[in-house]
Amino acid sequence: MLMNSKRSNLRALWAVLLTCPALARADVVWPALYLELRLLTWYAIGAGLLIEFVFLWRYLHIPPLKAALVDVVMNGISSLAGWLLLPWIGLGYEYFPGQFLNQWLHTGTFNPVAWLLTCGIAVVLSTVIEAGAVRWIFRYPLTRRNLLWLGAANIASVAVAFASLLVSWPNL
Repeated sequence: MLMNSKRSNLRALWAVLLTCPALARADVVWPALYLELRLLTWYAIGAGLLIEFVFLWRYLHIPPLKAALVDVVMNGISSLAGWLLLPWIGLGYEYFPGQFLNQWLHTGTFNPVAWLLTCGIAVVLSTVIEAGAVRWIFRYPLTRRNLLWLGAANIASVAVAFASLLVSWPNL
């Protein structure tokens, strides 16, 4: 009985740690944490909604009101999933390929390649999640060309968040 209680407590602890990336931040930082903070700011979200609304309306030919609904839903899902996944994927990068790359480049964690890969991960993650929402929730077909346009819209959204880091570095 005592053993089951310990397992339950351990599972609960892991559940909290895995669903709350903010708890894992302590004194350790890596590029995905900084980018995640900026992806969730009003200006990055606003720019992303506007850019992706235009994509949905112009390239998928979704009527404006419906495009706004699809835009908000797919970005809500993407934001929640990204908030949970991006820090952990970024940490996984830092522990495995990042360590080898840092040694090879003779740099630390915050090198240009790590930033490029972190932004790339954010773009791919957002694009895949948002494409899934468009395809399976709203039943709009996505061609390879439209998927590339959605990726381009996500590149622009992530670029806004990254550019904000260049303008003003966050104080954690």
